[in-house]
Amino acid sequence: MPKHKLEVELTLRYSYHVGWRHLNDTLYLFDGRMTTPRRVEVDEDRDGWLDRCVVTLSPAELARAKRAYKVYRAWAKADRAEWIPTFTQVLERATGDYFDRGCRCEHDCCGHVSAYGVAKRIGPRTLSVRVRNIINV
Repeated sequence: MPKHKLEVELTLRYSYHVGWRHLNDTLYLFDGRMTTPRRVEVDEDRDGWLDRCVVTLSPAELARAKRAYKVYRAWAKADRAEWIPTFTQVLERATGDYFDRGCRCEHDCCGHVSAYGVAKRIGPRTLSVRVRNIINV
């Protein structure tokens, strides 16, 4: 199965909508490899579909992600965060966020596709990602 490279960043503050997420404060986590997403379900009631893929990290990228997590923990403590997520939670959230897509339209029913990713760690260096795609109609 072909693999594609992806750069995963952790969003530190969600200040902007997904269409402008590149303006949010982020922290680089890792480069990973992703299998080509494959459609596993069609949801005609919600005018959408569900894709699934697997993201793998090399041992060096996992070590890089752990170092970045230490920086994140220090930042969160300095920011007086009430709750600091674990490394696995950060890894899952950042990987799922990578697959989030949205349009910048000012009105509903534009016909563009919005996507929302949810990642689950299934091994020490492997995450399974479910991407829910919904057409804005």
